[in-house]
Amino acid sequence: MTKKSEKTHRSNKLQHISKVAATLFFEKGYMQTTTKEIAQACNISVGTLYYYIKSKDDFPKIFSQIHINDVDPWEKEVRKEMQYMQPEEILKKAVRDFTYGVDRRQKMILFWYNASKYLNREQLKDVVDVETRVVTLFKEIIELGCQKGQFANSDPFVTGYNIFMLTHTWALKRWWLKRLYKIEDYVRICEELAVSMARGGLAKTD
Repeated sequence: MTKKSEKTHRSNKLQHISKVAATLFFEKGYMQTTTKEIAQACNISVGTLYYYIKSKDDFPKIFSQIHINDVDPWEKEVRKEMQYMQPEEILKKAVRDFTYGVDRRQKMILFWYNASKYLNREQLKDVVDVETRVVTLFKEIIELGCQKGQFANSDPFVTGYNIFMLTHTWALKRWWLKRLYKIEDYVRICEELAVSMARGGLAKTD
């Protein structure tokens, strides 16, 4: 196995372990889940698990990196499209792609909401930074739309944050929402609501 293929194998294995761990953290709680249980759920020995992590406390950092790896190309693509697409279409596409990302990372997102009280500031730093980047990008799209006369909004930051939370609601309330909507339906609703909020969810003031 070449160094490159070995690195890829290790990365894929770590992502698999992380998804299993996120599921256990969701079902049992972060503090209640042991490394032995994670290893058993992954069908590997505890010794093999420690080849990939030093301790359970590594998972917040690993989850952060997975978020970053997902958000980085999304942000890069959206910023590129802002140069030639109309703000309304950019906002809809940005919300659509980000909501599908929430669906992919839902267990890890739930981990942050459930386990944040157990984590220190350093463990939370990366995920807070990612959240800030996403909200800021939504804000900038709304500001661009206001400049072009497509949107009317007195507080693009608050609206951007509300759009961010709307996408996260799919993870937070999926147990209930999935009885009513398929992910495709919820994505479409998010697109429509985001544009509605940007257009005048908050009254524009002179």
